[in-house]
Amino acid sequence: MKNLKSGLIFFIAIFILSTFLLFSQDEGVNTPDIEMKELIALFKSYNREVDDKKLTLEQEKQNKEIADKIEPMFHYKKMIFGALADQMTVMTQSQINEFFNKFKELISLVAFPQGSYFYNNSRNKFNNAVYKEGKAYIASENHNIDKDIDITMTYIWEKVDKKWMLIDLEMNEHSLVEAYKLQINRIVKKDGVKGLMETLDKKYQTLKKK
Repeated sequence: MKNLKSGLIFFIAIFILSTFLLFSQDEGVNTPDIEMKELIALFKSYNREVDDKKLTLEQEKQNKEIADKIEPMFHYKKMIFGALADQMTVMTQSQINEFFNKFKELISLVAFPQGSYFYNNSRNKFNNAVYKEGKAYIASENHNIDKDIDITMTYIWEKVDKKWMLIDLEMNEHSLVEAYKLQINRIVKKDGVKGLMETLDKKYQTLKKK
């Protein structure tokens, strides 16, 4: 009986330890620092046109696979609705949906190939994440070799549904989301919501044709 009791206690202890280790590993899979490294690796592997040479079908297929991995790292709602925040009350739901969908696609059309160029042609040093008010800030120093310029960038991550996601990017201490918001506000002030939607559609159609 004593041996049975000792064996049972040992079994329970092993089970608790195994469960603890299992959940510790799960938690460690998704940290801002790990996500940051994965994001940069994906950007570097993204194919882009060089000297107007069109991508092959295989390269386009690879890009689709890479984009499918990058997109879950971006919290598009916080990015896009953050930029559109001042105008959402004067827009119809149809306009908001159209803006979100087209702007989301524009991000991939512009940011992914630009990211490929930037990270393949720069020296980058990333600091460890600094946590503040529920967000993680990863500062980096970047030297673009082609243009011989230095750029300070800070990636802002937030945990959403137990997963760290990118919600904003600061370049030389200026928020990208806020920069988009100012640009959107200027367009609406000058040309109204209709002008904003027309500007977005024109940009969207231009890039889609490439």
